Amino acid sequence: MNIFSAYKSPSINGSLPAVPGIPEMPRHWQGLPITWTKQVLPPMVFIDQIEVQVENCFEIDTLLIYGMRYDLKYALVNNMPLADGYFIEYLIQEYSKDGKFQTYRLSQQSSACFSDTEEKNDYIVARQLDDPSQFTLAGLPNWTESRPMWPTLYGEPMIFLGEVSLTKNEITESHLTWNKALFLFGGRARNGLHYKILVQDILHQNLSDHYKSEEKL
Repeated sequence: MNIFSAYKSPSINGSLPAVPGIPEMPRHWQGLPITWTKQVLPPMVFIDQIEVQVENCFEIDTLLIYGMRYDLKYALVNNMPLADGYFIEYLIQEYSKDGKFQTYRLSQQSSACFSDTEEKNDYIVARQLDDPSQFTLAGLPNWTESRPMWPTLYGEPMIFLGEVSLTKNEITESHLTWNKALFLFGGRARNGLHYKILVQDILHQNLSDHYKSEEKL
């Protein structure tokens, strides 16, 4: 997987990935209103692209995943400064079969998921699904944690679209986060398509390897 600044993107399949319109600074963080003492937009980093199967309910071909890391030293919540650190937002650029594209901004507000909605409690324990294969276009997620969650959209399980690993390198250290696995889900509601990303830590041993080890005991 290549991770690079979108402003200096190498080619993907022979062409440069289109860069989403640079968003304004976030107005909320963890569900709280946020103001900025300094308007500093971080670099928009292209992470990866996911090719979506042709026969799917989303009628899209390609999803491009971007990330942005915001410095909390410029943030105020209730006029109080926050501790040093940062938070991440993800952007999904969706290309439809008719050549049009749309950008979705995914932030973490009142949920464990990064989402373009304001839902709360928008996930279930993955093992509650009787047949997870009914909710995937990319095989089953390669979970890295022992009790994974499955995102929902207005109470319905979302469709798993793919996963990306963020390993430690110069770009992820400077502009994103690292040792994380991103699981991308999509869903359709009356108001259109929505996307969510569930993030898990990358452990030394993934879940499937853990189960294999237990079977040998």
